Amino acid sequence: LIDAALTYTKDKGNLELAYHLSTFRNDNQSLSWENPFAELSGNSGQYGQLALEPDNDFQQLRLSGGYQLPRNNYLTAVLSSGLMTQDQDFLPYTTNESIDGNTLPGDSLDGEIRQNIAQIKLNSRPLRDWQFNASYRYHDHDNNTPQATYTYPVADSLPPGKTGKNEEDLTAINQPLSYTRNTTRLDGRYRFNRALSLQLGYDLEDTRRENSEVDETDERTLWGKFKWKHNPSSLDGWIRAGYITRDGSGYNPSVDSYNLYIDNPLLRKYHLADLERSELRMLFNYTPLQRLTLSANLAYSEDDYTESLIGLTGASNRSATLEASYAPTDKVSTYAYYTRDLIESEQAGRETAPSTSGASFTENHQANWYADLRDTMDNFGIGTQWQDAIPRIDLGADYVYAHSQGESELGQPEATAFPNLATDLYSLKLWARYRQSPQLSYKLSYWRDRFTSEDWALDGVSPTSSDSPTSLFMISDSPEYDVDIIMLSLRYNF
Repeated sequence: LIDAALTYTKDKGNLELAYHLSTFRNDNQSLSWENPFAELSGNSGQYGQLALEPDNDFQQLRLSGGYQLPRNNYLTAVLSSGLMTQDQDFLPYTTNESIDGNTLPGDSLDGEIRQNIAQIKLNSRPLRDWQFNASYRYHDHDNNTPQATYTYPVADSLPPGKTGKNEEDLTAINQPLSYTRNTTRLDGRYRFNRALSLQLGYDLEDTRRENSEVDETDERTLWGKFKWKHNPSSLDGWIRAGYITRDGSGYNPSVDSYNLYIDNPLLRKYHLADLERSELRMLFNYTPLQRLTLSANLAYSEDDYTESLIGLTGASNRSATLEASYAPTDKVSTYAYYTRDLIESEQAGRETAPSTSGASFTENHQANWYADLRDTMDNFGIGTQWQDAIPRIDLGADYVYAHSQGESELGQPEATAFPNLATDLYSLKLWARYRQSPQLSYKLSYWRDRFTSEDWALDGVSPTSSDSPTSLFMISDSPEYDVDIIMLSLRYNF
């Protein structure tokens, strides 16, 4: 990584020119493994091979600045241009020398993405109690990677372009995604007095895409925020409500080289599908004592995917955080918090089945199973910091416990729900910092993590759990680990 910047400031304005370079090099180009079924088929290879993360580069030039205009107006602007490249040589389709015709469409992907961003923002306060903000952002993501057709063998054991079932070509054409996004934000705030204010805003995001199921989407957000502060009891907070709609130009299901649907044509990917969302957020801070602060952060959102028949059709997200911080002395501070997140979602799907003669398009692709999913996350944390516990030595400790659980319920009476999923994380951090001088300090830290999980899809699976004689599963139960880390760091302030 290389970051370099040149800054100029004078009177009411400032200007900065910055350059960023990121390069990634991987000396391990591939992962190989022995084929345990080589003797079961006459045209199987002895080894399989998988490409690993390729070498790639990213560089960006960025110009930004700001200027103080008359009548309490401040203008900022940003221009940036970036280039991503990736031309790592391809590995062969297969290591099986008995398979002929495995010719790649080129030596490498020859990937190139150009990214140009322009943004301008105006902050205005023409009157004492009025404040306005306006911004516009242009983001062009131009993927110039050439398209090519790739014909590949399956499991290093079949001729390229053929399967043992229907002898149809197995081909894939890469779809370089490009998009241009225009985002406009407007908001205004009126302050009734020192304690009360009201803010209203409107955001518009227009996105145009290439090689995507949806060519254009418009996302509109209307929101309002009421903020208050009550000095006698030190009670302050805000409430923010918003309504979001997303409309698309029409969904074009992806098809393969034979013009056959790759996915169910009624499937709508949730980040592209038409959407209506209502959201509410609240924050409350209360300071009953000078050294004690209590806070509560609440959030709720409801999503409705109005045109989705297959896929995610609805979701709700509820979150609550309670936090307390207490400083018994000027040199000792403590905190504790608890957070619960609850995500409930509704999905509709279809089990693959042959089309019925005489049935309509919708009847042949409509949902025949439904599921309600419920994910719960609980987080608890506590910590303390003691400055000058011993002269020039600061001490600290933090402990975090996180638990998550995933539940599912299928909509069919005869269906059996999947077992629950669960994870647990225990994390403890202890540290001591020695301040040798105002500029120089040393820090010794100990960090221990313990993670456990339960996943029915992994637990109890043996290498030969499948009835297929040519299927071999990795022996891997649900992830569990214990990690102990000792760190010594030095910090110097110039």
